[in-house]
Amino acid sequence: MARKVMVNGLDIGYIPPSAAADVTYDNTTSGIRSTNVQGAISELAFAQNIYSTTERVVGKWVDGSLIYRKSFPITSPQNNTVIATIADISEVIKYEAFFSYEGTTLTIPSFGNNYFAEIIRYGDDMTFSTNDDWTGFSGYLTVYYLKEEDTL
Repeated sequence: MARKVMVNGLDIGYIPPSAAADVTYDNTTSGIRSTNVQGAISELAFAQNIYSTTERVVGKWVDGSLIYRKSFPITSPQNNTVIATIADISEVIKYEAFFSYEGTTLTIPSFGNNYFAEIIRYGDDMTFSTNDDWTGFSGYLTVYYLKEEDTL
């Protein structure tokens, strides 16, 4: 917080804050809980590591587009089933997926001697593709993506 400077009863100005924790700002439109700059920086840095079923902006792509991330819980995926839909998606940058069943965890894509499992994007839909039965498996799909004409 800036301090007022008085000399012989005369107001001569303010001493600027010396640390980001001392600089306040109005957080009513940002959605950030902090009311000082250092707290906001820390909150934003921490937010990059939060996986959520709510769409979150997590970065900026090389062309200035916003990068979004959203996680989807998946239970018993079967061949050619839509496991996630993301409205207005323009590009999938990457995805991470894993499924577990009775102590076994597989990441997707997964290929074995007699099976395969992968996720394919068709428009706004993320579709599970396999040649095996995945009944009983559960896990998460996390998608990093761009949206139509969305830049900083």
